[in-house]
Amino acid sequence: ERRNLRPLLFKLLIGAGVASAAVAMQDRLPHFQSPAGTSPSTLSASGQPARSSFILPLQTVKAHKGAATSVLYSEDGRSIITAGADATLKIWSTSSGGLSRTIALDDGPATALAIMGRKALTGHGNGRIALWDLERGEKLSTYARNEASIWSVAFAGAADRFAASGHDWKVALWDAKTPSAPAHLFEGHDSAAQAVAY
Repeated sequence: ERRNLRPLLFKLLIGAGVASAAVAMQDRLPHFQSPAGTSPSTLSASGQPARSSFILPLQTVKAHKGAATSVLYSEDGRSIITAGADATLKIWSTSSGGLSRTIALDDGPATALAIMGRKALTGHGNGRIALWDLERGEKLSTYARNEASIWSVAFAGAADRFAASGHDWKVALWDAKTPSAPAHLFEGHDSAAQAVAY
């Protein structure tokens, strides 16, 4: 029971530290000015554009029902890939802003997302990792060592090798051609392995 609380307490401690630092530094952070806007909300009493300390977004898209949990650019810059609490993966065109494809995630919402070329990895709370073909919108394979939640996934230099870290304190290196077991297991953590990168 104590072991299960350790990652939560660690996250709370990190969150409190980040919040304290943000409050302490709020007057020292750089302020950006948006371009002179013409929307009524940015006009001063004299009718002139008001100075703002916020950068205005180019476009806002309601991408998911519920939270958007991950957002990544494709390597070619033509797509934005989002994962949401609604258990979908969505591919958006960067040129038009329109939705190109929606992929239903049959293992529930993605807890981790990685992109390489036209392939994507999604990690899930049930311990499964799915490899997707974004071009065709179909699942290529599923990988699982146990039922420990996957916290992070990363392609390991090629679209057929990847690493996954999870709540079981381990990092697994997988070969996509061998879904039955990982090629190697790294066991150096004393708590949940919360992030992995290559």
